[in-house]
Amino acid sequence: MYALTQGRIFTGHEILDDHALVVANGLIDRVCPMAELPPGIEQRSLNGAILSPGFIDVQLNGCGGVQFNDTAEAVSVETLEIMQKANEKSGCTNFLPTLITTSDELMKQGIRVMREYLEKHPHQALGLHLEGPWLNLVKKGTHNPDFVRKPDAALVDFLCDNADVITKVTLAPEMVPADVIAKLANAGIVV
Repeated sequence: MYALTQGRIFTGHEILDDHALVVANGLIDRVCPMAELPPGIEQRSLNGAILSPGFIDVQLNGCGGVQFNDTAEAVSVETLEIMQKANEKSGCTNFLPTLITTSDELMKQGIRVMREYLEKHPHQALGLHLEGPWLNLVKKGTHNPDFVRKPDAALVDFLCDNADVITKVTLAPEMVPADVIAKLANAGIVV
């Protein structure tokens, strides 16, 4: 256990001076006035810096000059590492790399890449966001219509079997049977 001290703590609502952030077992335990710190706790000075929560980007197709889309070369651990470094420069501590509607092959590669990335960097990305492929062609936006399709059992099963690295699937509910949506949600995927 240790305390981050001698800084300004932004809570999201106010800036606290003469306070400390206590960390226990790698997690934030509490924010408290300096006078309420446990006796003898290790103190790590922030030297007047501002301590604030990090931003979370829940749909990030690319940044830092790269895109996590379109080609097998772009859907890589290296691309995710570049994106993470770019995020850190702007205060974004976590993100959902987002793969837009594409082929089954590239989706499966994206899932394998996400798994490999999370093994190396378990606290940066929050999992993969699959934007499509089960969209409505009328509202497809920039998505390639050649890859917009209805769900098939094999792909749904594959996604559910890999739900530990897939956080979110964006879909058009009017195009996807309710039992498929329920199956994804029951696997732990946000729909």
